[in-house]
Amino acid sequence: MSIDTLLRFIEPYDGDRDNLSSWIEKCDRAFQLASDSQERILFAYVQNKLTDKAQSTCSNTVFSEWKDLKEFLKARFGNRKHQTHLLIELQNCKQTYQENVAQYIARLESCLKRLLSTIKQSNSDPLLLPGQIDSTNQLALHSFLLGINPKLSQVLRSREPRDLNEAFNMALEEEKFSLLESTRNENPRNKYCNICHRNGHTAAFCRNNAQTNRSNPNINRNPNHRPLFHLNEMSYCKCCNKQYDPREIHPIRFLYNNRTNYNNPDVTNRNYQNNPVPFRRPSTEQSNGFNNNRNMPQNRNVRMEQNNSRNNQNYREPYLTRSFTRRNTVELSPVEVEHLNEEELSDGANQMSLEEIQAHENH
Repeated sequence: MSIDTLLRFIEPYDGDRDNLSSWIEKCDRAFQLASDSQERILFAYVQNKLTDKAQSTCSNTVFSEWKDLKEFLKARFGNRKHQTHLLIELQNCKQTYQENVAQYIARLESCLKRLLSTIKQSNSDPLLLPGQIDSTNQLALHSFLLGINPKLSQVLRSREPRDLNEAFNMALEEEKFSLLESTRNENPRNKYCNICHRNGHTAAFCRNNAQTNRSNPNINRNPNHRPLFHLNEMSYCKCCNKQYDPREIHPIRFLYNNRTNYNNPDVTNRNYQNNPVPFRRPSTEQSNGFNNNRNMPQNRNVRMEQNNSRNNQNYREPYLTRSFTRRNTVELSPVEVEHLNEEELSDGANQMSLEEIQAHENH
C-alpha cells in the first residue's frame, strides 16, 4: 500500500478525551498496514498531526516509536472515570424538557463513546471485546427507549427497533410528525365543530352544546364581564348609610338576615342556619366608625344609650324589645304588638303576657 493511502487514515488530534479512542484505532490500522520503511514516515506524520493541547503536552517529550506515544496519550488524555461510573452515567441519561431528540441523541452517544473507549483500553483479551461492545450497545438502546420523552418512548417500544441507529431514526421521524400535528391543531382554521358546523372551534367548546352548558352553568363567555364587587370597591349600607367591605360581615345586615319571624318560626331557624357565622367586630383599620375602640368616645353604641336611659323613671320606651338570641334582635312597634297573640309572645328570652304589654303601652 502506498504511503499516500496510509496518510489518509491519520486525522488531526487536539487532546479531546472523547475522540482519543477512535483516533488511536485509526492510527493502529495505518501502522498495521505499513511496512517497516513506511513506519518511520508514518510516525513523523502522526506527530505533526497533534494540535492544541496534545501538541503542547508532547513537545517536551521525545518518543522513539508509536507505542510510546500511544501510551503517553492514554495516560494524559485518557478517560479518568472508572468503567462502572460510565455505565451508571449511561443508564441515568434521560431527556430533559429543554432538549429535543437530536440533542438527547448527541448526549447519549457521547456517554456511549466514553464507555466504549474505556472498555477497549482496559480489555486485554481481543476475543471478548466484540461481546462486550454488543452488550454495551444493547444497554444503550434500552437506556434510550426509557430515557426519551414518554410519548415517544411508548411509540418506539411498540415498533421494537433492532439496534441503536434504527431507534435514533425512528425517534427523529416521530418528533417531526408530532411537530406537524401540533402546528395543525394550533391553527383555528383546521378546527371544525360537528354541532354548529362552523370552523374555529370544536364540539367541546361550542356554545350550542347542551352538555357543556349543563356542566358549566356559570361559565363566563363575555371577556369584558366584571364581577359585582371588586377588591378595591366599597358598598354603602342602606340602614346606617356608611361604607363597608362586601367581603366582610356587616353587623346591620347580619342582624337583619337573622331576625326573628314570629309568624313563621321556621324562617328564623332557616336564616340562622344559612348564616351561622358569629358576630365579628370590625377591625380598627376600617373607617366605618362602628363600635371601634378608637372611635368609642365619639360614637357611642345606641344600645348602650338605651340601657342607660331605662334607669330614668321618667323614660318611656318607644318600642318593645324582644331578643331571640344574643345574635338575633328584632324591635316591634306598638302597632305590631297589638296584633300579637298570647302564644306568639310566650316564646323568647323576655316572656310577657298580653295584659303586661297593654299596661306597659298605657303607661
